[in-house]
Amino acid sequence: MEWEIFYNISDVIFLIDIVSIFRMSIPETDEHDEIDDFKVVSQMYLRGWFTVDVVAIFPVDLIVSFFIDKGASA
Repeated sequence: MEWEIFYNISDVIFLIDIVSIFRMSIPETDEHDEIDDFKVVSQMYLRGWFTVDVVAIFPVDLIVSFFIDKGASA
């Protein structure tokens, strides 16, 4: 039970992180400027780490337990 609470809290924190990344700026590669255009930052994040971040918070344990419980009751 304690681990479930920890997992849920960490998922919420990670979800907040994912949402906040869309509002952050990204440093340019060659200059000291930063890209703060929402559309550009969003596109770069969606093409980059977004998939990895979503997979990281995907509730695999809930899905597996759902199918195990469903199979046991059939």
